[in-house]
Amino acid sequence: MIEKYWSSGGSQVIPDELRTIPTAQFDEQRFMFHRLIERFQIATFIELGTFKGGLAYEMILTHPEMKVHSFDHDVAQLHPLVRGIPEIYIRDVFHKDTVAFVSSIINASDGPVLLFCDNGNKVKEFYLYYPLLRVGDFIQVHDYPVEATPELVKDVSEHYLDLEPIDLNYYLANYTVCWKKVALGA
Repeated sequence: MIEKYWSSGGSQVIPDELRTIPTAQFDEQRFMFHRLIERFQIATFIELGTFKGGLAYEMILTHPEMKVHSFDHDVAQLHPLVRGIPEIYIRDVFHKDTVAFVSSIINASDGPVLLFCDNGNKVKEFYLYYPLLRVGDFIQVHDYPVEATPELVKDVSEHYLDLEPIDLNYYLANYTVCWKKVALGA
C-alpha cells in the first residue's frame, strides 16, 4: 500500500491525506519508518507517545497488514479524527498494567515488532520496555541527542550486546536511533 506514496525516480512524497493530522516527526523520519517496516517486514508497530495521532493514523492507512498500537496518557491532545480509533489507547506508558499489556501485544505478534519510544522520557521508556523484546524485534528512540541522549547510545553499545544498531549514523543524523534485538540476554 505504501507504494502509492513513493513517486518514480526515488523521490518521496507525503500526500496531503496523511498531513491532516500532525505528527511529531519530520518527513524524512516518517520515511525512515516506512523503509524499516518494509525492509524487515514489521508485523506490529507500537508507539509510546501518540501526540496528535498523526503517526499512528499514517501507519494504519499505509500498512493495513501491520498491527498498530499507540499509547498516550493525554486524550486532550489527540486530534478529533483519531479519537475513538481502537488502536489508540489512553494509558500511562509507565504504569505496570500498560507494560504488561504491551508485553502481551509483543508476545502475540506473528512477526517482528517495532517499538517506538516517543512519550516524553525516552531513556526511561527504553529501559522499561527493552526487556520485553524478542529476538528479531526493534526498539527506536526519538529525539536524539536531546531526549535520546548520547549517554543512552553509549550505554547500549557497551552493555547491551544483544542489540545491534540499524544504520546508526543515518538514524542519528535524523535525530533518532534504532536497534534490533539479535540475541537473548544482555
